[in-house]
Amino acid sequence: MLEKRLKEYIRKLVQEMDEELDEITTTANIDGFDTPYAFLNKKSKKDKEKRKKTATQMGYTIVGEGRKSKDALGVRLVIAIHNNVDAIVELVMDDKRDPKEVMETMSNPLLNSVNGVLKHKYKPNAKPAYTLKRDLRDFGDLTNQQRLDIFKKELKKFKKIVEALIKKPTKVNVKRLDDAWRAIWNYHYGGNIGLNGQGSHDNTIIESVNEGRKPKRPVNRWLELKNDETRTPNQKLALGLKELKYQLAEVEMFFRWYNKIRSMNELNKDKYWKRTNTHIYKIKERLINIVNSIKELDQWK
Repeated sequence: MLEKRLKEYIRKLVQEMDEELDEITTTANIDGFDTPYAFLNKKSKKDKEKRKKTATQMGYTIVGEGRKSKDALGVRLVIAIHNNVDAIVELVMDDKRDPKEVMETMSNPLLNSVNGVLKHKYKPNAKPAYTLKRDLRDFGDLTNQQRLDIFKKELKKFKKIVEALIKKPTKVNVKRLDDAWRAIWNYHYGGNIGLNGQGSHDNTIIESVNEGRKPKRPVNRWLELKNDETRTPNQKLALGLKELKYQLAEVEMFFRWYNKIRSMNELNKDKYWKRTNTHIYKIKERLINIVNSIKELDQWK
């Protein structure tokens, strides 16, 4: 009886959150980009479409996977800029929000993500990435280090546009922001780094998975989440809970499978191993803790 009530309660809450999260965006109320590669369920049809949108809206085409970078932080910082710019543009241009109100929320995450990229020490991929005829015409046959230098140079110019928008939040400056980032994404290798081997350009210009040392995992994932200044609290909640929703769905699926195994083999509780009963007890405890945590999230202060 207890399990049934818990399962029903969790299912209802997850469904309610799903409906709410569909309306939430990367800021207060916008559906921005997923931070791809951090909270992306590639099996989900919705997320596949969103991944395609991230690649194609700036001029790329999904054609498969190229060489990826192991520099997860460097990739995530570029995507953070992409998310924040998209959120600002959508709020101001599509939802007709007051630019001043939007920038009160978005100024710090956007500026922090730009500064994070500028401070980050990217290493060039030793192997050639892609070469477009456009690049040969505009820049010549460049090394990946030279491409990174162009990216950083253009990003410094972009930072001045961000600072101008923060100082004077207007629709005109939001349009300048959008145009400037599109140029970096399309022509100055921002998309190459952000899409990380998933665009039509095939291979990333930054250090690939086959080079360098293995990246260290964060010592404390809670501190990493808490101290991440490239995302607003609403972004953290929306994307994090979305990932938990998928994880809960997978847990529920496995419980159904194990119940089928029990039924097919006519296993009664008295035939379970002692450790199996211990696991069931511990899972019940955790479910109760999860329900209590969800109740806290769902409360008004």
